[in-house]
Amino acid sequence: MVLSNSRLVLFALCSFSIGTWVGYYWRRRLNAPEMVQMHKRVIQYHSDDSSLDVQQAEKVGEVLRGDHHFNENSNGICSPRSDIMFLKTHKTASSAVQNVLLRYANKADLTVGLSNTQDIRFHYGHKFQAQFVGPATKPINILCHHMVLNYPELQKVMPRNSTYVTILREPSSLFESMFDYLHYDSTPFSRVNKRPNSLEYWLNHTDHFFRGRNDGRFWWFAKNGVFFDMGYDNLSDDDKYIQQAISELDKIFDLVLLSDYFAESMLLLREHLCWSMADILALKTNARDSPKTVLTDRVRKKIYEWNKADAAVYQHFNRTFWKKVEAYGYEKMKADMKILEKMNAELQHNCIDGGAVSNRYIKEASNKVYNPRGVVMKGYNLKGSAKNNQTCIDLIKGEVQWTRQMMAQRKARS
Repeated sequence: MVLSNSRLVLFALCSFSIGTWVGYYWRRRLNAPEMVQMHKRVIQYHSDDSSLDVQQAEKVGEVLRGDHHFNENSNGICSPRSDIMFLKTHKTASSAVQNVLLRYANKADLTVGLSNTQDIRFHYGHKFQAQFVGPATKPINILCHHMVLNYPELQKVMPRNSTYVTILREPSSLFESMFDYLHYDSTPFSRVNKRPNSLEYWLNHTDHFFRGRNDGRFWWFAKNGVFFDMGYDNLSDDDKYIQQAISELDKIFDLVLLSDYFAESMLLLREHLCWSMADILALKTNARDSPKTVLTDRVRKKIYEWNKADAAVYQHFNRTFWKKVEAYGYEKMKADMKILEKMNAELQHNCIDGGAVSNRYIKEASNKVYNPRGVVMKGYNLKGSAKNNQTCIDLIKGEVQWTRQMMAQRKARS
């Protein structure tokens, strides 16, 4: 009987492995069965009829007319939250989330904490210190620029009961993106010639290309870059240390978004903050023209093994994410995603001239985006009819433009 049960379990596990989406095998292999069922149900959002029913269409109309301040979540009426610490991570759609936060801060007259230097980051590379924040005339409401997490020091700056949020991305696609985007900026990456299959070659010779702590500029991106941003030792592969870090992060962050499921993430953010649909509208920003490396299962496996801590962090918060989706309600999520998609499409139609384009085709110099060597990044042009529309202007405003504007305002008030 025991042998028969063992065979049944083995058969079930094999069937599950074969049926799992190949591209995400290494991410999902440690998930509990109920997480897999959650994922299957969420996939239905994209396969069902995308048309809006009458009630959904009316909500879209309310927003487009400006009558959109129905601050309501699944538990009834709530009050908007305005004290938010967002840990901005790299190559995770964090710039799009940051744009949402800065637009809200601007609209609600909130105070965004800025660096005490001209660098828009908070002395990035060093653990955050309260003294890194420049003087402000009012208490800080929002922090949303790059930093290395240091929770005790953040508590000295942020109000009590602030909401702590961050965003993650599936580890293999994230590492490929960082390898490409930061190839010439990160010393360990720059040691290998940028050519087809160079990522796999680099992974096969990490003992040669990666030389450990303080190995040149942005050395930490070459191993567990997310774990480094979270404030932990990114060179540690100790399971106990990694799990302790995850336990601590679980207590710090109220919500961890996933860029792989950006629409669901923004709806969870909206509900947690008790904001309106209009407050979470976003464009895809700071995006590459296209991925440079096709990730095979072999390469994905190597990335997960090399970035053991990042993989563990993602796998944990991937599970908690789908639990939050389940609590939100699958049918409600599916309906709200249709509304959000329609509203984002309407906003883009009203604001954007064409789609995302490279700097070569961006007409206004102030709208051009940063292009690292060897990478083509995309930005936007505004329609002529939208050039005086503040919502449209703010929608395509990049992090540097936003921050320089706020720094100038801070200087004028001081």
